[in-house]
Amino acid sequence: MIMKFGIKTMMLIFCGFIIISAQETDRINIAVIDLESRGGLSQSEIGVLTDRLRSQLVQTNSFNVVDRGLMQDILKEQGFQMTGCTSTDCAVQAGKILGVQQMVAGTIGRIGNLYTVDISLIDVQTSKIMKSLTRDYSGEVEGLVGIMKSIAEELAGIQTHKPAETAKGVLDIKSNPDKAQIYVDNAYKGQTPLKIADLAAGEHVLKIVKAGYNTVEGKFSIEAKKTKEYNADLKKIYNIKISSRPSDAVIYIDNRQIGVTPYTYQVVEDSKIAIVIKKENFKSYEKSMVIKKDEALNVELEFAGAIAKKDEQVKEGDKSGGKTWLWIGAGAAAAGAAIFFLLPKDSKDDEPVVTTSEYPLPPVRP
Repeated sequence: MIMKFGIKTMMLIFCGFIIISAQETDRINIAVIDLESRGGLSQSEIGVLTDRLRSQLVQTNSFNVVDRGLMQDILKEQGFQMTGCTSTDCAVQAGKILGVQQMVAGTIGRIGNLYTVDISLIDVQTSKIMKSLTRDYSGEVEGLVGIMKSIAEELAGIQTHKPAETAKGVLDIKSNPDKAQIYVDNAYKGQTPLKIADLAAGEHVLKIVKAGYNTVEGKFSIEAKKTKEYNADLKKIYNIKISSRPSDAVIYIDNRQIGVTPYTYQVVEDSKIAIVIKKENFKSYEKSMVIKKDEALNVELEFAGAIAKKDEQVKEGDKSGGKTWLWIGAGAAAAGAAIFFLLPKDSKDDEPVVTTSEYPLPPVRP
């Protein structure tokens, strides 16, 4: 293919060669085409990662890397469209226009929580792919910046930063029940049971999650060339539905206010809890429970005024009862005294005196 270069293009290429010639002549002249996103990354994020790959290639001291701005000007002058240029043929054409020996092109995609990076180093003269590198990464997007460094070093044939095998260990995770999701350092790893190899020696954060069960979180340490076993006994989470009449009563569980009725509270299996329900002008309700299943607690609160009135009636009853018995006793005593005074004092042999009239007869004259 014969390419026609304008004066501006020739000047740009000439300036590029001046820059390259000022560097070490034994270095390989390369250019990096912007990486292509296969989903999950914005254009600005792709641009940042491409720039980091370009700068890391410079820092290896193995390449003369064409400046991004200069490369864009040259390709634009020739009417070459860089967008979507990820094929080998497209990279070779760009490399010939730029006058470099090798081109770097690639893609970054995302599947679920997993990022995939594919990078190729292409020989412009032969159109052959000299190196093809792949990386899989689980975690926050910021972690891809570190991936660019390792790719640049491998393209340059540098192995000094590769982690030693002695700095790796294995995590063997089981759970009861199984099929729980596993996260290590906030990165999804799979479901239990699972054996995770090549974990860096040192401290890590583990989280085990299963719907309907309590979440297990904690830290663990990995030792080089050793297997760490972790068994998680997951417990079911039950619902306690708490309601009251009247409603809007304040609920306390284990001396901690959690809300007002009606309310649904989640508790781990076999937990022992103390429930207190309070409402102004009503008697407090208290109950202790050991949770073995879903529970529904319906409470009928007793009005405090009714309780006070009942107590008052009992006290009044005690007082009135005492007065009644006092009057009965006094009446009995009075009746007894009247009978005593009406009886005759001089009757013989205690025989009754017989009278024919309502009043006694007067005594007989001598």
